[in-house]
Amino acid sequence: MKNVEMSPETVRVVAASLEEGMKERIEDVVRKLSETYGFDKEQAIDLLYGLKNKKETVSRTKTVMEDINIYTQPSNEIIYENPLYAGSDTAKNGYKEEGIICHELNEDKSMKESLKPITGAQYDLCKRISGNSKTDVASENGVLKAQIKKIKKKQFQQVDRGWTKNLVNDIPSLHPIEQILCNCFEYPLKEDGRYVDKSVPLKKLTLDNYTQDELELFIEVLNKNKRKIVERAFLGYKESTQPNCLIASEYDKKKRIKIVAFKMNDIIDYLVTLDFKIGPKKTSVILGDDSVFQMKRKGGDGGKKVSNHVQFMITVSKLYHNVLNCQHIL
Repeated sequence: MKNVEMSPETVRVVAASLEEGMKERIEDVVRKLSETYGFDKEQAIDLLYGLKNKKETVSRTKTVMEDINIYTQPSNEIIYENPLYAGSDTAKNGYKEEGIICHELNEDKSMKESLKPITGAQYDLCKRISGNSKTDVASENGVLKAQIKKIKKKQFQQVDRGWTKNLVNDIPSLHPIEQILCNCFEYPLKEDGRYVDKSVPLKKLTLDNYTQDELELFIEVLNKNKRKIVERAFLGYKESTQPNCLIASEYDKKKRIKIVAFKMNDIIDYLVTLDFKIGPKKTSVILGDDSVFQMKRKGGDGGKKVSNHVQFMITVSKLYHNVLNCQHIL
């Protein structure tokens, strides 16, 4: 597989950034496992690396990992050498891209000039943000807080995922349609409580399963809450880590062709001008006619219960002609 061409200095800086970020993430997870789940430090490290006590420790791994949402965002997944914990290629590539963009924001004068109308010129040294944060790269003075996406044209990207019940807890006005959302996105669980039972079909958003009034109420409630839904997906709930811009690195096959920056509020303001509607397959909900933003069942994950997460997706390239942006052509 071809790698992006980088200078020796860029490689050195990116490698150091990745190593530092990995150490911080591992320390954070070890602490969570110790404080929340009762593992002592040695057990927690064993769990992460699978070095020993596999029968005793690893048997608890998947449930614990799911419960503390290690895999919340592709761009923030932790990468493990052990295949049991290996992140997806999307996660690994996204993580690498964060390091590259971070270095370029600090050192690439041409790119900084191209993106200045969006990022501004007042930010100082940028660093990667470790842990489960909506912001991937931030300046030390807090002026720039960027979410980084590695994209291809017309390719959708995950911006958030989680349990439907948590979505409704955060936005209580969605409560009248909670059951419809669960019926659409969540299979029942098997007896072990860890895997979904697909012998019971999901209820599609069709007139075979709901009345016209129920479906109309469903869409009405979503549209009344679309700003809250979109803001939650892009910004999260922790104010200190809310990104103020999105920086996308676009690839054509394996070639990196341009960097595109948006102000996050501009993206949100555009999306809420669109209306929610039921997707063509009746298993998702989309904003706008071209599905620039959508809510759907996550799926995958070998049928583990986290595949029942509701997933929020954005197709960044579909924003180019609708949201003010700056582009740096490579």
